[in-house]
Formats: sequence, structure tokens, C-alpha cells
Amino acid sequence: MRKEFSSGLKRATMCTNSGGTPMKHQLKHGLSELDRELKRINSENPKIRRLAGEVEGAISQPDDLPHSFSHSLRHIADEFEIHHPQLTARIHQVLEALSNLGI
Repeated sequence: MRKEFSSGLKRATMCTNSGGTPMKHQLKHGLSELDRELKRINSENPKIRRLAGEVEGAISQPDDLPHSFSHSLRHIADEFEIHHPQLTARIHQVLEALSNLGI
């Protein structure tokens, strides 16, 4: 669903869904993109496999993210930035969404 808000001459369009705020939508989208990238990589690396499990858990219960989730994402992004730039980009997308939600 798209909602339009107008304020004087300014007009902004925000994407929302029945599941919550635009920021939560951004998080869900980022998690889905990250999950897709992790599946594309299909790595045997135990750290990437652990992250894939955490992301699947976050997708199924985005309102119950542990505080350590952001820390895990930052650590993985730093470690795999050179070898997996797309993965790192997706991680940063999720980190931005988490930051916007104050997590």
C-alpha cells in the first residue's frame, strides 16, 4: 500500500504494508535481500552458515531480534568485506534499517 503525505509544496510518498512502519518494512526487505545473498553464496564457512541461521530467525521473528544481532552483522561485514562485497552491502543495508529502528 502506498500512502501520500503532503505538507505545503512538499510531497512525500512512503511505502507501508499492513505489517508495520516503513522502517520495519525496510528491515524486512533488507533481511530478505541478505538471506537471498547468503543462499547465492552457499558457503561452507561456519561463520556464514551461522549468520544464515540468524538471518532466517530474524526473518521469521523480526520483532524479537537479540541485541547481539547487530554486533554479529558488523563483525561478519568487517571479516568478509573483500571476498564478498555483495554480502557486505546487504549487511550494511540491514544495519542501516536496524539503526533507523533504534536497535
